[in-house]
Amino acid sequence: MTTLRSAPGRALIEQWALVLSSQGIDCAIRPGTDGWILVVDSGDGELGANALDAYDRENAERPVKPGRVAEYGPTWSGVGMALLIVAFHFAAVRFGSGEVFRDGSASAELILRGEWWRTVTALTLHADMPHLLANALSCALFATGVCRSVGPGAGAWLILLSGALGNALTAFAHGADHVSVGASTAVFGAVGLLAGRGLVSRRSLGLRGRRALAPIAAGLALLAMLGTGGARTDILAHVFGLASGTVLGVIYTVLCPKPARRSLQLPLLAGAFAALLLCWRLALRS
Repeated sequence: MTTLRSAPGRALIEQWALVLSSQGIDCAIRPGTDGWILVVDSGDGELGANALDAYDRENAERPVKPGRVAEYGPTWSGVGMALLIVAFHFAAVRFGSGEVFRDGSASAELILRGEWWRTVTALTLHADMPHLLANALSCALFATGVCRSVGPGAGAWLILLSGALGNALTAFAHGADHVSVGASTAVFGAVGLLAGRGLVSRRSLGLRGRRALAPIAAGLALLAMLGTGGARTDILAHVFGLASGTVLGVIYTVLCPKPARRSLQLPLLAGAFAALLLCWRLALRS
């Protein structure tokens, strides 16, 4: 195989691939060192290069701006987070029983009194098996998308912060007499992170109006489909999780358009896990 071109964002690579396909040239898009690469069979290298050069000349007056948002690449980190949620649930049921749920739940009254760590510990607790499985499957899907975009370490921190901020806002909105558990706030935080990054990416490509806001609309549609059903559903927590993730996604993408270096991802991931354990230590000691 021969590498024809590379780009930090996938959108421009897909446009080049479409040009080659229109000329009957088979190609493939693969993750590269600093983004994505477009490859063809070695025998089609010269023909493909000529086709793309001709395309560039034809569009010289209105060049396509490459997206500013680069991606980290394939990762199984979201699945690992889902398995961690399952492990926490069974550990809580096996060793802690009701005391763990009492100490770690997102009690609005106690959060407002200063027990901020509950905004994090509540993300690892679930009321029953259907609740657990639904959140674990959703986490495997959406958290993987976030980690594929920004990397496993940065993704873990962003998802954790989105869930914690969503729980904190829910506590302020409800006030006393409200208690919740579950990773769904962080799951919708992950949806919001993808929506926020998609918004910045589309605007960097020159899209405006409804075309730029399509990722936000998709996030709201997922909220309507997955986050509003069931008598025990905490809709407000889902809304705040989505909103928190969207804002953090926009801010992070503007400040860090490229994923953090791979050498930093493992320390960031370990730091996020340590922060989770610290919150649980505070919960159990209190």
